[in-house]
Amino acid sequence: MDDDDGALAMAIAASLEDSKRKDVIVIDSDSEPDDPDAQFQRDLDAALKASQADPARASGMTAPADTPAMSSFMLERKKLEAERLARQKRLRGEDSTTSSAREGGDDDDDADKPPPQKSSASTSSNSGLFWDGELRPTANMHVDADKATGPVFRLTEIIGDKNDLAFAVVSSYSNDIAWLMSMFPDKVPVVLVNHPMSEGGNDLHFLSTNWLLVSPAMPANRGAMHIKLLLLFYKSGRLRVVIPTANLLQMDWRDIENYVWVQDIPKLMSPTPFAKLPKDNFAAILTDTLKILNVGHALTSFQKTGQWPGMPIHALDELRMWWDWSRVTAKLVPSFVGRHEGWPNVVRVGHTALLKSLRDMGADCPPHMKLTLECQGSSIGRYSTQWMNEFYCSARGEPSEKFTWIGNKSLREKLPYPPIKILFPSLRTVDNSVLGRIGGGTMFCDPDMWRAPKFPRDNFYDSNSKRGRVLMHTKMILGIFEHDSNFNVKGKRKGDPYDTDDDDDDEVQIVGETPKKKKREKLAGWLYVGSHNFTPSAWGTLSGSRITPVLNITNFELGVVLPIKEPEQLDEMVAWKRPARKYNLPQDVPWMQKTHLPT
Repeated sequence: MDDDDGALAMAIAASLEDSKRKDVIVIDSDSEPDDPDAQFQRDLDAALKASQADPARASGMTAPADTPAMSSFMLERKKLEAERLARQKRLRGEDSTTSSAREGGDDDDDADKPPPQKSSASTSSNSGLFWDGELRPTANMHVDADKATGPVFRLTEIIGDKNDLAFAVVSSYSNDIAWLMSMFPDKVPVVLVNHPMSEGGNDLHFLSTNWLLVSPAMPANRGAMHIKLLLLFYKSGRLRVVIPTANLLQMDWRDIENYVWVQDIPKLMSPTPFAKLPKDNFAAILTDTLKILNVGHALTSFQKTGQWPGMPIHALDELRMWWDWSRVTAKLVPSFVGRHEGWPNVVRVGHTALLKSLRDMGADCPPHMKLTLECQGSSIGRYSTQWMNEFYCSARGEPSEKFTWIGNKSLREKLPYPPIKILFPSLRTVDNSVLGRIGGGTMFCDPDMWRAPKFPRDNFYDSNSKRGRVLMHTKMILGIFEHDSNFNVKGKRKGDPYDTDDDDDDEVQIVGETPKKKKREKLAGWLYVGSHNFTPSAWGTLSGSRITPVLNITNFELGVVLPIKEPEQLDEMVAWKRPARKYNLPQDVPWMQKTHLPT
């Protein structure tokens, strides 16, 4: 097992609105369960059966009633949220109709036509549409108002006017099904991608007339379907791509901090011939991901019912043919469960897909520069110097010729840890947060891992939000290019056992990569945001040889990589305070549910 997950059953149980709910907010971990037949499966089955058995709940027309066992904490949160929304409406002096128009409703067809392309890779629009992509934190009722001054995303505002929707695909590891269904009208068909509820996965069944649940194949039910994604198709033809770090749970969009990347994609007047479609751009990778998640079968099932003749898409390859992806500068990075062998397959997924994305966008680490990584997440993995160094090589964008060390186990075991900062909340930070320990159920670190002799405790830094005393469920990796005297003119660490005598990296081709000769844009670094925690389960583990590498991945994951052009953007784009505070060992310890949760 790559990671800890004794708390996995707790995580799923907390996402279900039932009579067993406890005071502690426990939402999700992406780690592999200790017991493959853990409570996870039973709880998910129970939730889905309950939603099918109760027509009112399945339709999403009414919210589930509070049970006597529901905690006073959650009742208070519910009351405070209602009061906050009421105050907000009074202050704005607006009703829901004006709010929808202000946030970019789709009533005006002209609003769905993108303006001329801007030079910025992440710019907002006054119309509430994001033709060049936008990264924002989620709204949060606990942030410090003096610190939370920038724009935010709310799920209702991301969806927009529900009457303008034509079709949706949504994916999440943990779901509040009744709450989620209430976001969409009955006249809109919705595909919900979920963790498998049956052994081996490949689930496909209707939750209601317009809701179809699917899951990918997952042999032996090891790992997690951890992808968070929304594809929103509007009647005007516009497609909105949404990649959040939040699950589709109300508390993920209200009580803990997450981030969301959104980009609107215009529809073409006529389709692009299939033969002329790029084979590895954002749309192609997204289409492949949806196929693996079983969404293609869901489209066929909806069509067979005969009830949805106006669906805007009938086959997944139409995504590539009918929509204009030319303004998307982000790179999409997926992870798929399984064993991936040979460079053409390995560079499609996991941390080696990150490697290829960085090279494709010109964000591989420049010669003579040092790369420092800051990795923020909500789950800690089983780290070793072998794994952290292989991830670091991918994060530098090293060409495949540099991976001579893959099959050399003795060499890899002797490597020092690379310059990677692991950001995770200390016990002190959790105790000082607004919700305290009862709000720490979204963070996972196993005490046995932390105490292991070779665990990289010296690489840990405290995770503190820029917006106040809120805990972060956000998954981000910041790559920073820095000048460093320990790096020579070719960007090699002095004494680095990975060092080779290869010629200039720009002349070396990654297997599966299209050779390109173009002027390199000067970058300050790059940012990954998505569902991947910084764990071997999420990003995969390399073995095999340089000629025939093998990447084993435990989870399904998805995220985007964004270039960072200016040094000041390094602080602006991330969720945490920089510089992060290094753990003061041994006084500082990470938040560990098994040790620190109230009983």
